[in-house]
Amino acid sequence: MEAPQTEDIWQDFLAENENYLNIVANGFDWTSYTCEGWASAFGITYPMIDGGSNGGEAWSLFGDGYIPHNVVLDHNNEVLYTSSGYNEGAIMDAIELGLSYVPRDEDGDGIMDSTDNCINVPNDDQLDYDMDGMGDACDACNNLDIYVIGNIDGSVGMDDHNPTINIFDILSLSDIILLGVEDGCGYEISDIRDDGEINILDIITLVQYVLYGELPGDNSTLETELLFK
Repeated sequence: MEAPQTEDIWQDFLAENENYLNIVANGFDWTSYTCEGWASAFGITYPMIDGGSNGGEAWSLFGDGYIPHNVVLDHNNEVLYTSSGYNEGAIMDAIELGLSYVPRDEDGDGIMDSTDNCINVPNDDQLDYDMDGMGDACDACNNLDIYVIGNIDGSVGMDDHNPTINIFDILSLSDIILLGVEDGCGYEISDIRDDGEINILDIITLVQYVLYGELPGDNSTLETELLFK
């Protein structure tokens, strides 16, 4: 009898805050049970339909009626799985497949996750001041005015508020690499060489920035402040 196992599946998805899965059961000929009594006896919390004396329309909706019979539909009501008996592995595979491509809008702002630049924070305006692909509502790093290439510590001049790139940025980058830091505004711009790796070569390149003020592969220069003290 798969009723308790199905409830376990339901509870597991609820625990993961998965709200795009619905489980509904259909039953009939309860013998010593009623529909409510069955749910109570086996601890069922998902909806159950009383199919009456002959199972109702659901009995033969997906093929010849059989007990148990499990069906998995995707969000388009396309059948991903239908079979008599209880093959939990196949059922779970079908559920995971359906959930993998269901359209989602986790923050409820009307922008689907596939194009939303802040998936977990409502921002229907999609503003992105520094144009780094992360919306202002969830982006703590101003990569246009402050956290530019080389300004690992996010410092700015007291008078002009322009980014200052100096030995302290070298030290900050060294800490990020040596301590294995993997988040924060400084980390986001630590790949100085833009090669997909953050390592000692980025430190060497940043030292060259500070000494000579040249961007790699670019004729432009950085306004640097040399503070070797």
